[in-house]
Amino acid sequence: MINNLINALGVLFSAQHRAQRAATLFGAQAKLYEWQKNMLSLAEREEYEQALASTRVALGDLGFTDAWEEGRAMTLDQAIAYSLAPTDKI
Repeated sequence: MINNLINALGVLFSAQHRAQRAATLFGAQAKLYEWQKNMLSLAEREEYEQALASTRVALGDLGFTDAWEEGRAMTLDQAIAYSLAPTDKI
């Protein structure tokens, strides 16, 4: 359930053109899915793939990879705190 929230927030941040934050959350989410062996629904997967692609374009490959790896390095608690933190603190 938490991973779905992190995915939804990543998609939201991507739509708001907050690509750095979106990519970091997508990286954290990828790690959570590995841990929980959870899958997105087809509709969620399509939305995720579109947001992921636009986020990668916005940041470029290097910027996206850096943000993705930052997210993958987060614990679940850190990912939750990051997703809920005010933008000016990130």
